[in-house]
Amino acid sequence: QWSYLIDEDKIEFQEGIFFRKTVLIPIVRIQHIEFKQGPINRFLKLADVEINTASGTNKIPNIELCRAEEISRYLNNKVKEKVEAEKLGQDLEVDEKILSEKEDDNV
Repeated sequence: QWSYLIDEDKIEFQEGIFFRKTVLIPIVRIQHIEFKQGPINRFLKLADVEINTASGTNKIPNIELCRAEEISRYLNNKVKEKVEAEKLGQDLEVDEKILSEKEDDNV
């Protein structure tokens, strides 16, 4: 038994029948996404989506080509959004720190 779920903030992998294993990957932890097809998958119009993080690789295997492309595109966009949001948040923190330093200098 194997399944995956992708939502706004994370990817969840579950496997096993008697002993279940669950892996949660926060979107912000994704380093890169690979889209792979061997000769048999190419013939069957299937592909694998590999999700790489600092701690390892997880794979969504043998899914329809159009679905694999859709997942890849979605995850790439989500990663970009999260990185930009984090960067914006850091920029705001730096701006607030600069403003508070200026206020301290004025006092």
